[in-house]
Amino acid sequence: MPSSLESWLDYIEQLHPVKWDLGLSRVAQVAAQLKVEHPGDQVILVAGTNGKGTTCEYLMEMALAAGEKVGLATSPHLTCFNERIRINGVNASDATIVKAFEKIEATRGSISLSYFEFSALASMLIFEEAGVDVAILEVGLGGRLDAMNVVRPDLCIITQIALDHQNYLGATKEEIGFEKAGILRPGIPLVLVDTPATKSILAEADRLASPVSQQGCEYGYQIASYWCRTPENELIEYPAEHLGWLPNTSAAGALQAAQLVGIAPDTAQFQDILNKTRLPGRMQQIPWHGRRLILDVAHNPSAAEYLVSQISKIVDRGRLLAVVGMYADKDFHTVLNLMSTVIDAWYFTETEEKRSAASADLKAALQQEMQPAAGCYAKVATAFEAAFEASEPGTTILVFGSFPVVGTVLDLLQVESF
Repeated sequence: MPSSLESWLDYIEQLHPVKWDLGLSRVAQVAAQLKVEHPGDQVILVAGTNGKGTTCEYLMEMALAAGEKVGLATSPHLTCFNERIRINGVNASDATIVKAFEKIEATRGSISLSYFEFSALASMLIFEEAGVDVAILEVGLGGRLDAMNVVRPDLCIITQIALDHQNYLGATKEEIGFEKAGILRPGIPLVLVDTPATKSILAEADRLASPVSQQGCEYGYQIASYWCRTPENELIEYPAEHLGWLPNTSAAGALQAAQLVGIAPDTAQFQDILNKTRLPGRMQQIPWHGRRLILDVAHNPSAAEYLVSQISKIVDRGRLLAVVGMYADKDFHTVLNLMSTVIDAWYFTETEEKRSAASADLKAALQQEMQPAAGCYAKVATAFEAAFEASEPGTTILVFGSFPVVGTVLDLLQVESF
C-alpha cells in the first residue's frame, strides 16, 4: 500500500481506467459504507460553470465570521493537492489525507474509484471525522452524475452557467443547466447565482418544489450595497463601501446562502469579508519587479469575457503581455480571440498534462494579423521568462488559461528563479 501522499496520488490516478467516469453507483456504495453522505451539521452543495470557487470562498469566510467550524472542498488545485480539502481555511495535512485514503481503500473492496471520486470521498470523510459545523462541497463536473452529488445537502447553490465540457454535459446552456440542476433535492432551497436564469434549472426546481432565491430578485447588489432575504422573507440591506475584489455575483450569492442557513455576518463583518477575501488565480494581481502580474484561470468564453471586462478597467496597465496555456478540449479559439482585444503580445505554452493543447495550435487559433506578435514555448517557465525579459517597468503580464499554467507561475514566484 502507498505510504506518502505523493505515492497515493500516483496510485489513485492509475487505479481507474476512465478519468471522468460520470455516475454515482460506485461512489455511492463506498460513501454509504463510510457513512459520509452528510459530512457536517449543515451541508452546502455548489455547482455551476463559472464562479464556484469564489462563491465558496466568500461563504467559507462568512461561516468563519459566525464562529462555525467549516470544511471546504474544491477542485482542481493550483499548486498542491492539499488545497482541495480545507478546514477553517487551512489545508488538510498530508497525514490526514493519507489516513482518509487508507480508510477508503480498505472499504471499497473490489469497487473501482476514479481519482476525483477518491478525492471527493476523502474530503467528506475528513469533514465527518473532524465534526465540522458547515461542509461546503464544490461539484467537480456537471452535477447530476458528479461524485459530490452522493451527499444530502441542506442547501444548494448553482452559479453561472456557460458553455464548457459540452462533450459530457450537452451542447447548449439549457442542457448544461439541467445537468447542474441534478444536485437539487425535493424541498431543499436553491440559491441561483446564474443570471439570466437558465430555464431548465428553474423547471427542475419547480418540479421538486425547491424554494429558489434568484439574483436580482430575492437578493443582489448595486453601486454601494448588497441585499438579501431571510428564510422568513425579511429584506436585509448591507451597505458596502467596497464591493469586494472577487465577482460581486459571488459575494451576493454567498450572502444569501449564509442568510438561509443562519450564518449571515453583520454589516461590519461583511465589509471586512469584502475587503480581505481573495482567491489565488482569480484576477489575482501581484506587483513584481516593477511589473503588474495578473493571474486568472479563465478557460472558457464566459470567463474570458469577464476577464476582459476587468482588465479593461485598469487604465494604467501599460503594454499587456500574455502567458497562455489551455487544454485541447476547451474552446480556445473563442477564448483567445476574445482576449485579443486587450493583449499586445502572446507567449503560448504547453504543460506536461496529456490534455494540453500544442502551443502551435494556440497560435494558429489567433486571427492572422495577430500571429506575428505570438511565440510558442514548450514549458510554462520558459514562456514566463520570455515575457518577463520582453517587458519593462509598468508593463502588465497576464497569466491565464488552465490551472497547471497559473499554478506553475505561482510556484515560480515563490522561488523567483529569474
